[in-house]
Amino acid sequence: MSPGASWRAEYEVVLDSQQQLMTLRYNAVVQATGEGLYDVALTLSSVAPRHGAAEPQLEPWRLSPTSPKIECPHMLMLMSTTDGSVKGSAPSIEAAAVSETMGMVNFTVPSRRTLRGDGSKLRVPLTVMQWKADVSYSTVPSVTEAVFATAVCTNADEYQLLPGDATVILDGNFVANTCLTRTAPGEKLSIPFGVDSSIEVRRKLQERYTTNMKTNLFNRASRQRLLLAYATTLTNTKSQETVTVTVQERIPKSNEQKLTVRLLEPKTDVMDWTDERQRRLEVDGVVEMQVTLKPGAIVTVPFAFEVEAPIDAHIYGL
Repeated sequence: MSPGASWRAEYEVVLDSQQQLMTLRYNAVVQATGEGLYDVALTLSSVAPRHGAAEPQLEPWRLSPTSPKIECPHMLMLMSTTDGSVKGSAPSIEAAAVSETMGMVNFTVPSRRTLRGDGSKLRVPLTVMQWKADVSYSTVPSVTEAVFATAVCTNADEYQLLPGDATVILDGNFVANTCLTRTAPGEKLSIPFGVDSSIEVRRKLQERYTTNMKTNLFNRASRQRLLLAYATTLTNTKSQETVTVTVQERIPKSNEQKLTVRLLEPKTDVMDWTDERQRRLEVDGVVEMQVTLKPGAIVTVPFAFEVEAPIDAHIYGL
C-alpha cells in the first residue's frame, strides 16, 4: 500500500434521450505526492483507513445554504495486474478488473502506469456501463422558459458507484458538471441533464384586470376581484420522440382571511388530479400539469387564478 498516493472516482455520463440509454464511463484520477511510482501495476481500492487509538474529536457543526463540494479520496494499493472486459454492448476500453468484498471495491488496472511524485494527476479509465433510463421532463415557465431533463436508472452492475465528479452530456452536447453519490447495486440513480433545447417553452400573460363586486344592500362595491391568466405554449421539435412534460405553476398563498385565492385553470375536476397534487396545491400553492407532446406537436396550457379582497385593500406580492 502506498501512503503517498490517492485516487478519486470521476465519471462521464452520456444520455441518448431518443433511445433512453445512459452510458456511464467510470474513471479514476490518481496522484502521488513525495516519491514517484514508476512502471507499476495499480489496484485502486475504496478501503477506508483504519481507526486510530484516540477517540474522535467533534468539530463545529456548521450549516450552509449551498451544498459543499464532495471530496472523494480513497486508498491506493499496488498489486499485480489482471485483464478485464466490459459486459454488454457499451463502448469498449481497456477495462480494469473489478471485485467487491464487504462493500470494498477493487479495480485492477490492466496496464502498468507511472505516477509522478509532484502531485500531477493521472486519469485512468476503469470501465464503461450502459443502462436503460427513464427520462422525465419538467418546466417552471414562470421562472425560466426552458424544459429540464432528468434521467433515472438502476445500477444493474454487481458493484457500487463511488462518489465522484461527473461531466454530463445530453444527445452529444455538454450540459454541466455535477457530482454522483454512492450508489449500491440495485439502487436507483437520478441525474439531472439540464435544459433540453429540442422542447421549446413560451409563457405569455393573457389577461390581468380588476373588477368591483357589489355585495351589500345599498348596491355599493365592497369587494374587488383581480384575475390573472397565462398561456404556456410547448413545442416538441424532436422528429421521432413523444415526450411528457410536467408543467409547474403556482398560485399565491395568504394567511389573511380577508384575501381569497381561487384556481380557475386548470380545472381539477376534469384532469388527472392525484392526492399528491392536491396536497401540493393546498400546502404550497403549486399546480402541476402533465402534457404529452407527439413529435412536432404544439400544445398550449392555460393557467389562471383570481384573488378576492376588500375594496380598499392593497394587495402586495402580485
